[in-house]
Amino acid sequence: IIASTEWEQAQIHFDAPTAPKISLPSVPFPIHPQTILCNTDPAWKSDSGTGGLAWIFSNQDGSEVGRGSCFQDHISSACMAEALAIRQALLSAIDLNINHIWLRSDSQLLVRALESGRRPIDLYGVLSDIVTISSSSFTSLGILMGLRTHMPRHACFLAQAHVSHKL
Repeated sequence: IIASTEWEQAQIHFDAPTAPKISLPSVPFPIHPQTILCNTDPAWKSDSGTGGLAWIFSNQDGSEVGRGSCFQDHISSACMAEALAIRQALLSAIDLNINHIWLRSDSQLLVRALESGRRPIDLYGVLSDIVTISSSSFTSLGILMGLRTHMPRHACFLAQAHVSHKL
């Protein structure tokens, strides 16, 4: 524990500015008023297989209500990093007692796999975890596919910046 604390203190800390309100794209149907929106974004280095996973939670008026990040070794692809970021965001949402969540991802493959129940072999375990966590821990959960240009730029930038500087 002491070594871990020393390592953490030796790291360069990134203090992001207070996030302004994010303009949110409309969702295809009404959602629960207490729904928290979650943007996830990973940073992945193919040469080392390491990645940083980040997520930002905001309420429906666009105010940030939480964020998190973590680092992981042995990530096989950018798509796997996306899936791991979603799983970590869901686990973080549970810790924050979030019951209604709306995930927003720019990964068309992941969104389609989660919506259809068809899981690529290389993502099977992580996608199964996401489905299990979702069905057992949330009153409502939605997922919205959006190209990065349709997602809140500020949210994507903050998530990416939060992890990229340490890789």
